[in-house]
Amino acid sequence: MSNLKDLAKHYDGHSNHADHSNHADHGNHSDHGNHADHGNHADHGNHADHHRMMIKDFRNRFYLSLVLTLPILALTPLIKELTGFGWTFSGAGYVVFLLATILYFVGGWPFLSGLVKELKEKSPGMMTLIGMAITVAYGYSTAVTFGLPGMPSTGNWQP
Repeated sequence: MSNLKDLAKHYDGHSNHADHSNHADHGNHSDHGNHADHGNHADHGNHADHHRMMIKDFRNRFYLSLVLTLPILALTPLIKELTGFGWTFSGAGYVVFLLATILYFVGGWPFLSGLVKELKEKSPGMMTLIGMAITVAYGYSTAVTFGLPGMPSTGNWQP
């Protein structure tokens, strides 16, 4: 699967059949790798529904994350310096913190839950990497917002 469109097409091809013997476009599943949860492919109705729901969930999280990101950027001093556009008011940093917290949990949930799952299985992978990265970034931003001496995103990075 080289891109999201191929992935969606692949999963859409799984519906409305009980087994894989009667369709030429499906091949022998050699591209499935060694997925323990794929079993013997006897029941693909739930498999296809699960993947459709997963794609829909990612799409919804993306759009909500995009909507939350726009006011965060508009209130960020660095963006104002770079673009000349932005606004500020007393307490804007706390509004950014609130929006960023929602963004962290809504947009980051697949990675955070994947991180927990991979660590429980003692098999860290990409979800662990991304989950840790967004957690460290969020934690540092939170600490700077609430007074930790650091480098807030002002765009003026010279000491």
